[in-house]
Amino acid sequence: MIPLSARNSLTLVRSAKQLNDLIADQRDTLDLYTFAGNLSRRRTHYLKRVALTVTSLDDLQAKLTDVIEEKIPSSTVPEGIEHRIATVFSG
Repeated sequence: MIPLSARNSLTLVRSAKQLNDLIADQRDTLDLYTFAGNLSRRRTHYLKRVALTVTSLDDLQAKLTDVIEEKIPSSTVPEGIEHRIATVFSG
């Protein structure tokens, strides 16, 4: 799971473009597992969000392109409301 967040839709698209460019430039040295972990733990989480489920760097680049072209919708998390997220693995 690759989380992206930004203050608004424009900066979310800009962030997706920057990540896509980073992957293209440093593809040989990137590890998807470490990259996903760093994106989820080491970045500020803003209210405009999208989460991408990917299995490879190629898949990630394709989905980032979809975010850039606004083919994948983003969500806005309301402020002041505590949200809980549960992940269930069935087998």
